[in-house]
Amino acid sequence: MTIFSTNSTLSLASKVRIESMQTVVPIKPTDPINSGRISVSPQNLDSSILGRRFHVILCYNKASDEDSGWLMAGWIKESLSIALCELPILAGRLRVQDSEDGDRDLQIILNDSGVRLVEARVEMKLADFLDLEEKKEAKGEVVFWEDVLEQNQLQFSPLFYVQVTNFSCGGYSIGISCSLLLADPFALTGFLKRWANEHNSLLSKLDAPKTPLCYLPKLRNLGSSKALLRS
Repeated sequence: MTIFSTNSTLSLASKVRIESMQTVVPIKPTDPINSGRISVSPQNLDSSILGRRFHVILCYNKASDEDSGWLMAGWIKESLSIALCELPILAGRLRVQDSEDGDRDLQIILNDSGVRLVEARVEMKLADFLDLEEKKEAKGEVVFWEDVLEQNQLQFSPLFYVQVTNFSCGGYSIGISCSLLLADPFALTGFLKRWANEHNSLLSKLDAPKTPLCYLPKLRNLGSSKALLRS
């Protein structure tokens, strides 16, 4: 049995600051707006089911003087909006709908409400983060997720999050979380591969600008306004 000390994780949680939270929608509207039934009864829907999710964390050292998580996040917003057109369910929302037989069904509606892109920074080196003993707790600080506690919140709650965390050394991590009510890990892995291809294709274009349109350091001075603390 491994016994974890929480001191360094608590220290990490106090250092992670959310600088920006944006919504990314498919670059083309989903037409027609479809919906699909999910084989979970609303009567059995609780936080344990709503909280089941797929997590991926990718960590990168600073590759060049120009490289940064802020730059990556800006390009992610553009490439993700393209990739979502292939799997628009990720940008949808859950809803409870009355059925013809008088029962209630849980559905996913493909309404392009969008996914959340979170940009954060932490006063810690990437190498120190990777060396933390309590891995599970530490990883939770770089993969954003917001629990849905009430059924009346379903229509407003994103089901797919991307968090780009900038470390003090210049390295960064990309944390991805997605509700397992939308797709299984196999389908999500396939989507991530297609998204990576779209991202690389976007960056390989000769006429692409050096910085993306949504580049946070150009939009405002980081740290000049009150950021949100992860807790």
